[in-house]
Amino acid sequence: MSGVTISEDGIVTGNTYDKYGSGNPVVRRLMSGFERDLDELFELAAPASVLDVGCGEGVLVHRWALRLGARNPAGADGTAGAASADGTAGADGAADADGGGRVVGIDLEEESIQAGWARHQAPNLEYRVMEVGRASGPQPGQRGSRSDQAASLPFADGEFELASAIEVLEHVPDPEALLRELARACRAVVVEVPLEANWSARRAVKREHAAEVGHLQRLDRAAVRAIVARAGLTVAAELEDPLPLAVHRFFATGARAQAGATAKWALRASLHRLAPGLARRAFTVHYACLCLPARAPGG
Repeated sequence: MSGVTISEDGIVTGNTYDKYGSGNPVVRRLMSGFERDLDELFELAAPASVLDVGCGEGVLVHRWALRLGARNPAGADGTAGAASADGTAGADGAADADGGGRVVGIDLEEESIQAGWARHQAPNLEYRVMEVGRASGPQPGQRGSRSDQAASLPFADGEFELASAIEVLEHVPDPEALLRELARACRAVVVEVPLEANWSARRAVKREHAAEVGHLQRLDRAAVRAIVARAGLTVAAELEDPLPLAVHRFFATGARAQAGATAKWALRASLHRLAPGLARRAFTVHYACLCLPARAPGG
């Protein structure tokens, strides 16, 4: 059974469908394509330390921690205490801020998230619970979402080489402020968002679903790039893909609905290959970009 998870104060924190750990071979193959896109941007940045905002259950941040730990043995020699089951830092403290494969994942306090952290441990990986500091809660009749609680991160300027915000910007009321804060604490930022400013997403049923899962922003590629620029960053590399089959089949129940969702995915994937601009206007695609500090005029 799939559904969304909600924290005690009404904030949408995620869903109960484990697309990364699915046993379905088709879903696994498609998700591997999505992860390859992120890996490509990750390798371009070649970071020695990573901050992942909105890390969820820790699946991707754990993989990155293992990769950085292998690449930088100093991060796996016990200098970074593993997080405890409740997400707090281990007794040995954090890894050296100058590198050593240090990885920090932060997200909201919610039982399923912290349970995931307990399953995804590494010596150089630390988890932190994001403090909720909203001025006001959800409006009557509405579910809350991730707010701008990450707009003031407890890290020094340039403390990390890379920040990642994977499927986060659509959940915050001020994505520019969040990116600006990530750019302050990190030397580069990887962003991934679903581009939902399209014909399909304008339908009432789609708008209702987006609100249900906590999406506050409906972005297109131009809007994301504009937010990046206003945050003092520039896009150094970008990638995009149609939403994977797992997303299309997420709410499909029964063989007929599953077959219809599969056919829709195949049609959309083909259109995106042939005419990506038209595809972006017609339906939702994933967009990811590597952002670096913008050079000052004449710099």
